Amino acid sequence: MNHGLKVDESRECGETLASILLNSADLFRLDLNGVQVLLPAVISALETVLPEKDLKLKSNVVSKSDLRRASIHLLISILVLPLHFQNLTIKELPTFISPMISEKNHVTFAQLKSKLMNLLINALQVETDSQNTHMLLGALLLSVQDSAAAEEVEQVTQPDTIAHDPTVNLLSSVTSDSASQISISSDQRSLGDTSDITTLQEECIAFDSAHALFVRATYLVCHRLISSWKTDLNISLAALEILSGLARTRIRETARKLTDALECKRAVKWLCDYIAYQCWRPPPAHSKDLHSSIVAAFSCLRTWLTAHSQLLQDKDCLTTVLEVVELGVSGTKSIGKPGEPIKMKDEKELKPASMRVRDAADALLTVILEQVGYFPSACGAQSLSSLLDEVSLLRHCNSWTGGRVPRQAAVERFRYFVAENATILALLEEPLGNDQDPQPTVTVLIRGPFGRHAWTMQLRHLPRHRSSIRSVNTNPGRPLPLAEAAPRTDYKPKFFPDNVDRIPHCKVDESIPSLEAVMNDSDIVRNEHQILSQLLERQMTIETKI
Repeated sequence: MNHGLKVDESRECGETLASILLNSADLFRLDLNGVQVLLPAVISALETVLPEKDLKLKSNVVSKSDLRRASIHLLISILVLPLHFQNLTIKELPTFISPMISEKNHVTFAQLKSKLMNLLINALQVETDSQNTHMLLGALLLSVQDSAAAEEVEQVTQPDTIAHDPTVNLLSSVTSDSASQISISSDQRSLGDTSDITTLQEECIAFDSAHALFVRATYLVCHRLISSWKTDLNISLAALEILSGLARTRIRETARKLTDALECKRAVKWLCDYIAYQCWRPPPAHSKDLHSSIVAAFSCLRTWLTAHSQLLQDKDCLTTVLEVVELGVSGTKSIGKPGEPIKMKDEKELKPASMRVRDAADALLTVILEQVGYFPSACGAQSLSSLLDEVSLLRHCNSWTGGRVPRQAAVERFRYFVAENATILALLEEPLGNDQDPQPTVTVLIRGPFGRHAWTMQLRHLPRHRSSIRSVNTNPGRPLPLAEAAPRTDYKPKFFPDNVDRIPHCKVDESIPSLEAVMNDSDIVRNEHQILSQLLERQMTIETKI
């Protein structure tokens, strides 16, 4: 099998190699004795299949997609071996062709980690099959989390060789057996001269650290998501889930460099661009699947901001996030594309992409206002909602006599209201026993879509800092009235609008007789009208003199 895994100089996948890879997907999962000796040969064979966009197959029977899928299974099964065996030497199989080969340096498991990581990242760059991409994304998240967990347990001190060199970029994909460089993108993210690559590899092992893998994985997934995966729902959802997992990955503080904030800010910016692109797609493209991807992007963005609360300290990042929230809630941005006039928020018409998108944007805004910077706390995830309920609040009241409080009895002491068909308010009008100065108190339990919150409101006639001041006079009396007269405003009441005289008359206006016509019909009515007029004039005179 070791001879069958050999790769010739043409870098073509022969029938023997394809057959071995296709039927050995679970080879390293069986825990066979001595199977690790095949690891270098298997990695060399995988480097022939996975990083190649146009795979050269000598056999027409084997499907390229199935061959790549089997190779990915094989790759996933060996990703954890370098961290498990670390500096253990991989023994070589004896060969009869060149007996002097045994004198060269043996390979350890730890030295294969850089090969495996670069192989994984390069395979993800060229993969087009949806199922294979899902597997590679899961393997990428596994590698980052496994490295972070191993560094946290072992407390490995990483050298700071790269930290002070601004020319070195961790996003470069560097192979371990040559001085060639495979760049993730073409936007000036190069490592420098190829002559420096070997030196960096020999002097620094930080390329394989958890922080370096975190940066490379974040950049790669964000770049592919915004460039080529945005039209594929399944891959987009998987990529967003991977980004959420990367955001929650705990990297040791000593391993974080100055580039960490920049990479997190770039990830948030790309997520906002992804949401904006999906929202601005033409109406025929909008569907439930599209809105599901937007909702998942808002959820991923919420995870990033919660895990990296320092991002909102940056003015540009905060502006970008709030613009996307505005886009999700209203359907447009106040500051649109270049050349478009600025729309004031009170002048905009609310037309969100869908109600689900609007709810996701509202949820993100709520998290920004209530949770970012306060989570996680010492109480854990439960601290997002208040731990107080009706029973616990009733135990803090002065009326509690001690003993167990049944929930039914506690609920009966509260008054319940529903606001906007989404929020339940529970009101308790009793002062709490932990207050040294009892005041009229209302305690409210708010249950809504974003958790349970408890608030206490008191009626105070003086501020708290003056509440302890007592008056010396036991009988202060009534306050003196104000001698100043209120300013008088003269106005003439209007019984009809100003434009009533400009309205042309019609026959309907003559259907109601005038006051003069009614008075001329009867002397009694005329006398009563004169009396009423005199009363009105007399009252008007009195009102004027006041």
